[in-house]
Amino acid sequence: MAVATFMEVPQAVFHLARPLVVISLVSVVVGLATGLAGSASNVVAVTVMAWLMRPQSSVAVFAALLLAAVIAWRLGSGRLPDIQTPVAIASGVFLVVGLVPMVPTLSAPIPDRVDAPELPTFLILLDGYPRADSLANLGVDISAFIRQLEDRGFDHYPTATSHHSSTWQTLTLMLTGRSPAIEDTFANRLAARQSWTLPTGFVTVAPPIGSVTIPHIPVLNPGGPTVLEAAILQSSVLGLWTAQHVMDGYRFQLDRAIEVLASTEETHVFAHLLAPHVPFLYDEVEPTPAPSCWPRCNLFLQEVSDWRAGMDGYLSWLNPKIVETVDAILANHPAAEIVLFADHGGRYDDDVEERHRVFLAARTPTRPGLFSDAPHPGSLLSSLSG
Repeated sequence: MAVATFMEVPQAVFHLARPLVVISLVSVVVGLATGLAGSASNVVAVTVMAWLMRPQSSVAVFAALLLAAVIAWRLGSGRLPDIQTPVAIASGVFLVVGLVPMVPTLSAPIPDRVDAPELPTFLILLDGYPRADSLANLGVDISAFIRQLEDRGFDHYPTATSHHSSTWQTLTLMLTGRSPAIEDTFANRLAARQSWTLPTGFVTVAPPIGSVTIPHIPVLNPGGPTVLEAAILQSSVLGLWTAQHVMDGYRFQLDRAIEVLASTEETHVFAHLLAPHVPFLYDEVEPTPAPSCWPRCNLFLQEVSDWRAGMDGYLSWLNPKIVETVDAILANHPAAEIVLFADHGGRYDDDVEERHRVFLAARTPTRPGLFSDAPHPGSLLSSLSG
């Protein structure tokens, strides 16, 4: 079931390692405990694991019905049916069927890489950061943040747009120079992700979402809670009691990503910060409580009752962190070119245009206004390398 959750979208295989280790340990404990059931132990073990992992799934329901049938047979005949072998075979087939689709995710060739820009270069993706005018229309003012950036040599691009309103499509255009497929399917996402790369010498500060990590590029912040682990918890019997744990995990990942970005000695960094995208993790300086819709909702697609207030509070925490990070980068790399950009807009309603209006500010002191002719995420790398 963990593999099934993993295979919902193409993503980093190493994100599956820790869940499999934990689930394997739980399986051993369940296997030892259910061994007391004798010839029915396989059915009991399958039922318990299915209920623990995904209590509302069809597999859990089928396993429960099978266990009920075994118990009824025992009560009616005075003995247990010998179904150990069929259940073991079915479990093995279920595992293989889950693993086979993973093969294409492991076999793609590594894309060719071009040379990196000569100057230290920091590309900082602020996921879902709306454009200033979109925020102003809602009563959220980021003009002070923009002035702070301009005081540090940044150009602000107030008309910046993204060609796409989803992260994987924006990254595909940015990292390959080719337009992505329009239809959001597993095959299209897999082909897109396998084509992603960065110029030679780049490292990444990766987000906890494995589907938007860049393959074959060194990661400065490995480990930490992931969205895959949250999804597994959410669908498990522990879902009702893990909301705050998941939110704290996302906060840990974001805080650590910012810290790593600010302190690294690397000179070419692509940092993907999962902020200010929902779920809103902070309200000014305070951590936010877990959304009440958990575990029924996807936290990254949830409907927020007061999106304006949530975004305003989150940016009140995030913007000063970004300024501090910029100062730390410049202290280590005074000549650095730094680009702060979003992949899509806030997507807080059905306004299609807003979804394409994105924040973009860049410090390119030797090339002022570098992105004036093409203020789009898809043009960033080509402009910096040109």
